Amino acid sequence: QLVLVLVAFSAGISLSRVGLSLGGTEADLLRFKLAAAWGAGPFPWTVEPLSLLMDLSQFTHRTQYLRSGLPELLAKGLCLDIGPKHRPILDPKHPNSRFLDHATREEIQKKYEDFGSMDQVPFIHYVWDPSNTYRDLVGDSRFQVVYASHVVEHVPDLVNFLNDVASILVDGGEFRLAVPDKRYCFDFRRRMTTFADIMGAHYDKCAANPVSGAYDELTLVPPKHNDAPILWASYPQDGDPVQYHDDAMRDIQDSLHQTGGKSAMNPGMHRWQFIPGSFVDIIARLHKAKLTSLFVRPGSVVETRPGTTEFL
Repeated sequence: QLVLVLVAFSAGISLSRVGLSLGGTEADLLRFKLAAAWGAGPFPWTVEPLSLLMDLSQFTHRTQYLRSGLPELLAKGLCLDIGPKHRPILDPKHPNSRFLDHATREEIQKKYEDFGSMDQVPFIHYVWDPSNTYRDLVGDSRFQVVYASHVVEHVPDLVNFLNDVASILVDGGEFRLAVPDKRYCFDFRRRMTTFADIMGAHYDKCAANPVSGAYDELTLVPPKHNDAPILWASYPQDGDPVQYHDDAMRDIQDSLHQTGGKSAMNPGMHRWQFIPGSFVDIIARLHKAKLTSLFVRPGSVVETRPGTTEFL
């Protein structure tokens, strides 16, 4: 995952807005893997020493990077974490920390209770739904930094999302993103998102993920795994056969039939697939087309580290 600094122009002045986010290897998963490595299972996976060391390295690296300068930002004013679930970047106890998600704390704890302890889910100050913009939710509040860890790949309309975030940042505020690298996560069989894909979704006014995305996700992702060291060692080459799955195809068709063609997907699916260079290029082209005031500050991107899954 890359750490991206997105910058907005206001009255001809460039204002930094950094994009960062946490990756998929968090404290809870590390605890499970450590237990599995020492035989404290049963667990549905085996743990290789290299994989475990890479996880520990990624967790430490991303935490340090994403939280760099955070005490100073919190001292200056409010900071916002979008979609924290049970892995908030901000300290929930700090008076200037704010959290935004699709449900309340209690609803998130209930929804994800099968994933382990949800005690770390923070109080959600702003509960989002598609009828509200971020500015509607936060009112007059503006933020020094907005975090979105593994969020941007889910949004139906990337342009609207970027502009929604830009509208609630202070001048000079940062938008910090963490983004999965499609080559080294469970999206590795799926094609790269293009600028044309982003533009099409925006001008088609997509408010939900399309049926085409459901076919792509459910037929190319299984069997699902995020074992980055394996993918780094054996990334599929051009010409490698894709792995369509008949059961997934039938599930999609059954879902479409039951909903009258309106739904065939998990709302949590990955809508977009990026690598560092492709994401930076798309943001640059959107900025040049005046579709967003945000841009990537030169030198701000942290490339995907060997053996890991995300760029910052």
